[in-house]
Amino acid sequence: YPILCMHDGQNLFDPRYAFGGRTWQVSQTLDAGIDALDAADGLPEVVVIGPENTDRRVYEYTPSKSSEPLYRDSGGGDLYLRFLVEELLPQIHEDFTASELPW
Repeated sequence: YPILCMHDGQNLFDPRYAFGGRTWQVSQTLDAGIDALDAADGLPEVVVIGPENTDRRVYEYTPSKSSEPLYRDSGGGDLYLRFLVEELLPQIHEDFTASELPW
């Protein structure tokens, strides 16, 4: 299955954890996208993963250090990307092989 990696994972599915109690309606949007396509086009099912953000969100999501006071804790994007590519995604592939998917 293809993997769709979305940030701010706490906002994706469960309103109890989503900012302001509103999810991003990921499953509803994906389902609507599949339903809107011509059956011949086909949209594959995907595995959605969503690492939750931390109190270092600005640091993790910005690619370079900023001189702006609001963003003084910035510039860790390379480390976050390395985490996603070298740690998280390989673990997902290992944990969820086609024969082990829960659906």
